[in-house]
This record gives sequence, structure tokens and C-alpha cells, in this order.
Amino acid sequence: MWRIPEAACSFLCKDPPQAKDEPMLQNLKHIEGRALSALDGTLGEVKDFYFDDVYWHIRYLVVETGAWLDRRVLISTDALRPTQSDPDVFAVDLTMERVRHSPELHANNPIAHEQETALRAYYGWPAYWETFANMAARSLRLP
Repeated sequence: MWRIPEAACSFLCKDPPQAKDEPMLQNLKHIEGRALSALDGTLGEVKDFYFDDVYWHIRYLVVETGAWLDRRVLISTDALRPTQSDPDVFAVDLTMERVRHSPELHANNPIAHEQETALRAYYGWPAYWETFANMAARSLRLP
């Protein structure tokens, strides 16, 4: 069971939480094998996940691209968008060409912070660790 980021839960979660403060712990088996649709074609299928083991949040989907690129790529949950046409497909605001030229990472190994920073900068995804650092700092302030 893993936490799905709140912004993505509306279309990633099989059973979205009913209450705002209810935990978003989800079994991810229903996501594996689902297709990812780029703006200009099919990127591939979800094969695995990278997660933050401190907060239990899913950070990336590991996507098997198939013959068009012949490598696995990491796609942040920040890039996912709901699709109206097919509930078994995740839409992403990326082109296949953008993914083709993305920093190459070995999707079976841990990601070094420098690699993750480069990946997020390449795509323009926010640095989630800054958000968590700010939240932690606010929670430590005394009244």
C-alpha cells in the first residue's frame, strides 16, 4: 500500500478517499500495465513505481517504452492528466520526442539526488523535496 499524491489521486486511485483527511493508501496492482498516452502517441506501459520511502508517496511511474525507444523511462506523477476517452490510459503533457531526449536513468537502480534534480529540471517538474522541507519547517515553528 502506497500513498498517491493528492493531485493525481482522482484518476490513479481505484478507491479515492471519501474524506479530505482520510489517508490515500492504495494497492498499485490496478495501475501496472496501463498505457501512457503522450500528446503525439503512446509512450508505453506502466511496469513499476519509484516511491519516497519516508513519506510513502509514489514519485515516478516506470514506463516500458517498447520498440520506439527500447528503454524504461521515469515519468513523474506531476505529469499525469486525467483522460476522458479511456479510463485504462493515463495522459501525460509530454511529447514522445521530449521523452526520447530525456536524461537516461537506469530504472532498476536507486536514483541519486543529482540525477533526480536533472530529470525534474529537464521536464520542468517541481522539486517536491522543497515543498516537504517547507512543510516540515512550518510544523516545527512554535506558536
